[in-house]
Amino acid sequence: MTAHCVSLWIGPALGAVERACLRSMLRLGHEVTLYCYDAVAGVPRGVALRDASEIVLPERIIRHRSGSVALFANLFRYELQRRALGTWVDLDLYLLKPLDGTHPYLFGAEEPGRYSNGVLRLPPDCPMLATLLTLFDERVVPPWLPWRARMAARWRLLRRKRVGLSDMPWGSAGPAALTYLVNAHGLAHHALAPEILYPVHWREARWILDPSRTLERMTGPDTRSVHLYNELIKGFKEAPAPPGSFLARLQREGAPD
Repeated sequence: MTAHCVSLWIGPALGAVERACLRSMLRLGHEVTLYCYDAVAGVPRGVALRDASEIVLPERIIRHRSGSVALFANLFRYELQRRALGTWVDLDLYLLKPLDGTHPYLFGAEEPGRYSNGVLRLPPDCPMLATLLTLFDERVVPPWLPWRARMAARWRLLRRKRVGLSDMPWGSAGPAALTYLVNAHGLAHHALAPEILYPVHWREARWILDPSRTLERMTGPDTRSVHLYNELIKGFKEAPAPPGSFLARLQREGAPD
């Protein structure tokens, strides 16, 4: 049984990379549901649309100090897991093989000892979920923060009565939180190895511009997905791609219907 893939989009339109990633899910036989708060242009045929307000009210949207809504997407994916509504898949994640939908846990390491939530399935009674959701109440200083960030969060809590998630280091409510809690709850044995979901490290995100670095070269026989790291490619992902590069392929596959 393939996983039911779910994700979120905030904005007026999908770009070519997002369409290519969604089509990679559809092509492999996944049912795909995209949650949105407003009408979104460029959604591929076959993707089911749902009102994101059914899951989290728009008044709760929170942005990182960089302006990114990736911080809020963490809350959204955790709430989807609490409601058992599907397997979260980031819209900058390109699938090469189907994601199995039978095991209660699905997540992977992006490097040894660090876990990512770009693909995430947790059982509703998972002991991590309550902590992950409580983060967004902004009343508790996360113990996994670096000590300077913890001190700053405690100061904000004293002064503002909120720890200030938006001001915390990138990933504090995402991979950093997941990594700490996976280890705290003894769940590391559920994690897939880096080469399965995240074969290319974020430091190598620009590989998609290099025609010599083919998809086949960057992945292995067990690879199911490639994370494209939107925050690192957003400055050039819609620009004309070098011929023969993986970005050129993404732009072809992500052409409007």
